[in-house]
Amino acid sequence: MKWVLGLLALALFVSLPMDRIFSDGLFLIRLVEAGPTPYYNVAYVPFGYCLHAALEPILGWSVDTALTVVSAVLMSIGVWGTVHLGQKLGLRTPPLAVASLLLLCSPGAMFFGTTVEVHAMQFAGAVWAINLAWSAREKQGLGAWRRLALAFAVAFLAHLSHAIL
Repeated sequence: MKWVLGLLALALFVSLPMDRIFSDGLFLIRLVEAGPTPYYNVAYVPFGYCLHAALEPILGWSVDTALTVVSAVLMSIGVWGTVHLGQKLGLRTPPLAVASLLLLCSPGAMFFGTTVEVHAMQFAGAVWAINLAWSAREKQGLGAWRRLALAFAVAFLAHLSHAIL
């Protein structure tokens, strides 16, 4: 089920109009263009530039298009990860499917999955960090601490405020 919803999310976000840049996206693009200024979630823009460099000769994508596709992929990963976490928590399929479809069609997911905006990375990172932290209980001793440390690192890299997770 989680793979179907993840792919459905990706198809939905990519099929929607993707020609908008939100304020954080512009801010991050300007930071990258200005030089090597450190910024805690600036990985979104360089990743989009790498995707652009790789696919522009083939598909003719602009940087904005590449970054918007990055948003769609990251929101889809967040939806997939949320379903995965729900399964880990023992939620049954019918309520998990309904909740997942509500998440998939929520205004926030629809907006951030189709916009040049770093919040898609923050969502995917937070879901990944929570999944890692939850799975730490399956480990013992140092393995559990390593899993928690990785969860903290993912949360921190996705967005500074997620470190409190």
